[in-house]
Amino acid sequence: MEDVRRCKLTELGALGVIGIGGMLGVTFVDVIRRVIMTARGR
Repeated sequence: MEDVRRCKLTELGALGVIGIGGMLGVTFVDVIRRVIMTARGR
């Protein structure tokens, strides 16, 4: 029973991380692009 609970918790945790990562991923990529653009601009 504990193994099943752990599996479900890890699955929910992974989905949560992916969901948050997807939301932050877009902004994170934009930040990286801006940094690269400013680095090239100089």
